[in-house]
Amino acid sequence: QALHGLKIAPHDVFLDLGSGKGRAILIASQFSFSRIIGIEHSSDLHLVASKNVEIYKSRRKLRCQNITIKQDDARNYEFEDDVSVVFLFNPFQRASTQIVLNHLAQSLNRRPRKLRLIYAAPEHADLALCIPELKEFQPPGAWDRDTYRFFETAEKPSVY
Repeated sequence: QALHGLKIAPHDVFLDLGSGKGRAILIASQFSFSRIIGIEHSSDLHLVASKNVEIYKSRRKLRCQNITIKQDDARNYEFEDDVSVVFLFNPFQRASTQIVLNHLAQSLNRRPRKLRLIYAAPEHADLALCIPELKEFQPPGAWDRDTYRFFETAEKPSVY
């Protein structure tokens, strides 16, 4: 649901950190992302998510077929500099959230760009506001701030 309020373009890249069984990935595949990345630490959940994606691909026509799910610790994940939509469903403790958001800030410093952060069950949303490039915004529709918080960067030209 949270993606419906955003304008997704064919060059957008979706990243789900703490992707669990892959629900957000499957929802994102219905939008015109150029690619989708899921990062899940648990080997069991990673396997379930991978199977869910394969089953979903076999039963539906997806707008985005380019889906990669990686088993990794999000604290070690280096953001790819084309990621433009990040989804977090409160997957981490505060210290881990800080580390992940620091990696996001480093990516934005390397390549300033339009980026949206969707934070569901936003227990540590105050940490997102510590990234100077991110500003909170309210997409169209009625959103409960205890359920979802949305952040975005200003539109900036890409630096190559």
